[in-house]
Amino acid sequence: MFAPLYGGNAWFAPPNDICLQCMRFPKRKNFTFCSKGCSDAVARDAPRLIKIPPNHVMHQNVKRDFESSWCAPNRPCILDIYLITWSASSRSSFDNYRDIVQRWSRLPNGNEVKRFRAERRACHLGEPGQLSLCRRHDCRLCYAIRTGFKSTLAHKRSVQPMGYAGIRLGHGIYATPTSSKAFQYATNTRDQSRVKTVIYSRVVLGKAFRTAREMPLLRNAPSGYDSVEALSGPESQFDDPECVVYNANAIRPAYLISLLC
Repeated sequence: MFAPLYGGNAWFAPPNDICLQCMRFPKRKNFTFCSKGCSDAVARDAPRLIKIPPNHVMHQNVKRDFESSWCAPNRPCILDIYLITWSASSRSSFDNYRDIVQRWSRLPNGNEVKRFRAERRACHLGEPGQLSLCRRHDCRLCYAIRTGFKSTLAHKRSVQPMGYAGIRLGHGIYATPTSSKAFQYATNTRDQSRVKTVIYSRVVLGKAFRTAREMPLLRNAPSGYDSVEALSGPESQFDDPECVVYNANAIRPAYLISLLC
């Protein structure tokens, strides 16, 4: 069933929860869209970006999380926030993985959290009017969105353990609760654009192995665990908290945040 018809303007009304597919009804509680019909329609041409109105609850929630977790000087200004849509297969593989982890770990929702990550960008995705994913071979951002981070994991698996740069916790997919940490990796490779992008992702941590020491040879979480978390602190080898998952189905890109630097 549809929710009641939405009566406001999606861009200028007070904070709203309008469905970003039909733009007519409020989204269902704890769902992204108003109905299964809208969800299915979005999935058919996923992945793609949907610009979120600044007064929308999703925009405000992501903005709050980005700004409140920033732990460095000179925080960039948020230009736009986009919803990243998922195909039916991408969603089902993520949901199935989360359900399996929840059953064995007995943690609610498999200990799902939201975390920040940045990928190298070789196009203009996320800039005003630039919503189409490119196919440049060196654009890790678009490949990460298109594959649900499978390309990121494949890249990490190929890194040789020489000096351990980029694999301090092994060959997995890294994310962080600290937006300023993720922003350090938001690079543009083809021009001097003032816009940079950070992905806000959904991550199933399950039972996390916590460490303050580097473990660069890992290709999977330690036995009995689903992920690894780096603990920051005065006695730690890590300046910022991070988490790593070693299964591509444990993480999906949820929002793209474009930043004016």
